[in-house]
Amino acid sequence: KPHLRHHSPLENVVFIWKNVILAYMVSVNSGNSSNNNNNKPSPFLSMDNVIRDTGYDSRMRPNVDGPPVVVNCSILVKGFGPVEEATMDYSINIFLRQTWNDPRILNVLKSIEYNTDFLDLGNSFVDSVWKPDLFFENEKSAAFQMYQLVTGFKYMYTFAMWITCFLCFRLSLVLACPMSLEVYPMDAQYCSIYLESYGYTTNDLIFQWNDTEPVSFGAGVSTPKFTLSNETFLGECTKEYTYGTFSCVKATFFLDRDMGYYLIQVYIPSCLLVIISWLSFWLNVEAAPARVGLGITTILTVTTQMTSANAALPKVSYIKAIDVWMGACQVFVFSALLEFAAVNMATRRHGISPSHHDGDHGTKGELPIEWKRHRHANVSSVRRPQRHRPERDCRSQGKPGVFHTNSRRDENNATRVHVSDEEWRYQSLLHARRIDYISRVIFPTVFMIFNIFYWVIY
Repeated sequence: KPHLRHHSPLENVVFIWKNVILAYMVSVNSGNSSNNNNNKPSPFLSMDNVIRDTGYDSRMRPNVDGPPVVVNCSILVKGFGPVEEATMDYSINIFLRQTWNDPRILNVLKSIEYNTDFLDLGNSFVDSVWKPDLFFENEKSAAFQMYQLVTGFKYMYTFAMWITCFLCFRLSLVLACPMSLEVYPMDAQYCSIYLESYGYTTNDLIFQWNDTEPVSFGAGVSTPKFTLSNETFLGECTKEYTYGTFSCVKATFFLDRDMGYYLIQVYIPSCLLVIISWLSFWLNVEAAPARVGLGITTILTVTTQMTSANAALPKVSYIKAIDVWMGACQVFVFSALLEFAAVNMATRRHGISPSHHDGDHGTKGELPIEWKRHRHANVSSVRRPQRHRPERDCRSQGKPGVFHTNSRRDENNATRVHVSDEEWRYQSLLHARRIDYISRVIFPTVFMIFNIFYWVIY
């Protein structure tokens, strides 16, 4: 029978501790070896180290002693408008993209084991890399918008082939747009966006539009009151100042104004007001309160409409097309009121009762000379002048059969024509109504001719 050795308790404790220590050492060694295999140089840590240790200076442009840096620009329009005539500006939301070459980046990235063609960096590296000093020359206000970030601005640097830099950010801009409003509201406007270098002259920096899709529009981009053309005019606007020439590029948007709003709100209502003012020509001549009330109401309404139409426009010194239209409507409405004044004057002038004539026209009841030739065909009743009985001369008293008469007075009374008050009133109404008949034809005809010339010219 084999002999079995019995270990003491102390020996058992030592054996257990040896196994525990051995297992711990094996696990630590295996963990270190796996970490060493999985660890690779971090591009972000390497970027910081290279920027700190090498001579890369973000304040200096690439190729300091060489040719100027060429920056290609492109714009994606995400929103356009509104366009304000009063302040002569417009709002626009864009994605602005810029690309340029920076050979210094190649030295930075050579030490980075990063198996991809692009390296996306966050906005924390914006100040670590050189970027163009672009600004908008016709800018009134601008705001950076956050894009896929909670705080900060959205900047993205992408390095293709390790030397090309790509900068993209979203902007909300209010840009100045000088407008010519001579033919407003049948006008078309050209609004531009200017991208200019702030500190670098053309010896250091040149802006140019990208060859492929320099300006593109997002889906559903439109603006109220205008039709935005998809064709954009590109050009250069390089400017010379006292201390150098600075590169500048521009994109011009074509805006064609829609006439629907102005036809409904301005032209058709004002045209109807002019037609309503002509209703006074069909009212009774004696209906003075109705005709005066209609004329004053239409004048005030047209004036209010003209004020509201110009409320959203700048105070310019030249005459606009809408001013010509509203001014003509005011003239037609005011002329209709003046026509009633002429009718009323004719009624008062020719409607004075014969019993009120005296003085230069002779005795009471005498018809004026200018009426004598034309009254006989219409006069229904004419009073014959009464014969005056011969007056007896005081010198012939006591001599029967001898009388003396005033022959001059009898001759004047024989040539005078007397008419009644009704005859005078009838003649005055005929004259007043004749003015209304003529106005019913002249006013619409002149207004029609004005419309033809207006719409042909403008």
